Amino acid sequence: MRNQENRTKGNAGPWSETENAAVSLLYCGMASAVMAGTKYSKAQLIREQQAGELSARSKGSIEAKLMNVSAIVVERALMTRLPSGHVPGYKPAPNYQTALVGAVIQTVTFLQARSVELGGVTSEQQRRA
Repeated sequence: MRNQENRTKGNAGPWSETENAAVSLLYCGMASAVMAGTKYSKAQLIREQQAGELSARSKGSIEAKLMNVSAIVVERALMTRLPSGHVPGYKPAPNYQTALVGAVIQTVTFLQARSVELGGVTSEQQRRA
């Protein structure tokens, strides 16, 4: 049953705005935990997202998208206080959809406005992005 479930999830098509926002928020949560020195389980966080907004996506698809988020974060220097400029374990993968850039910047801006520590993002950096 599990293999059949993953095959179905593998045919979900392009990522929606809602899914891009959800993966961006997931990444920012991980980044915040890294900077706070808080332990977290990437697998558990992904499972939680699969039970919600990312229910149509496989674990591998979500992890690939998180690597795309890393590429955006590194390219735009959005989280410079993170080790290597990105969440450990998600090596930047630069082949991302353009819509993901907007979702990442919007999520970072939203969280920064609420004083969530994301690694040195400034309002000026976001305006230039």
